[in-house]
Amino acid sequence: MIRRPPRSTLSSSSAASDVYKRQINAEYGGIHSQTMGGKGSTLKERAELANKSTTLAIGELDLDSDDLEKALSLCEPSLRSMEASVNKIKRLPALLMQFTNLKQLNLAQNRLSSLPAEVFLRLTALEKLNLDSNLLSDLPDLSPLVKLKELHASNNQIKIFPVVIPPKLQELVLTNNKLIQLPEKDTVWGEATRLVGLDVSDNQIDVLPGSLSQTPALRSLKAANNRLSGIPVEVLRDTKSDHCAGVVGADLWS
Repeated sequence: MIRRPPRSTLSSSSAASDVYKRQINAEYGGIHSQTMGGKGSTLKERAELANKSTTLAIGELDLDSDDLEKALSLCEPSLRSMEASVNKIKRLPALLMQFTNLKQLNLAQNRLSSLPAEVFLRLTALEKLNLDSNLLSDLPDLSPLVKLKELHASNNQIKIFPVVIPPKLQELVLTNNKLIQLPEKDTVWGEATRLVGLDVSDNQIDVLPGSLSQTPALRSLKAANNRLSGIPVEVLRDTKSDHCAGVVGADLWS
């Protein structure tokens, strides 16, 4: 799992930024460095490479939303992976919804303030979605993403936790947002049968719901640097989480 350094350390010259870039390369099997070519490569050339490899690697090219739309217009619908992090993208083009074979989508470190729900209605093959370090205040309906396994949306301004957790989601990371609370309903957590890791550190949460104990596969619950006074006893008693007490570092509720 990629651990993004704080936004303040992500300058192009910082050691933290270099480490993060190496992590991105490892996560995407080296496509970021192997298929991008020199900086003078055109979007057309990137699209031609994508049509051969099914991977569109356009990260760190200073692209805006129109550039993204142009690149997508040159790609075949068979595209399976898109790495478009560290750009200046403010909106996602409707054209993206045509790429229904996408399994990996990395949009980290852009300028997205909202996500069109209609696009994600069609991207039902997604398995990994990275939205770290944007300007998002909420997330779209995640229920269509029935194959999603990993969702990263740290370093945004998200205030509301998703009301639906995709059934195959294993890892959900929402650190450094503006979350105030987690859902109370048992059904939200009980239906998250594959969720192994939940990280909501660095938010404004003052209470962890006891219904978290209904998450059957939860192994790692991280909620450091919130406003918690403790962890509900039922969460510790009924979940299999190995890390929740030590990470939160709070007294248990009776």
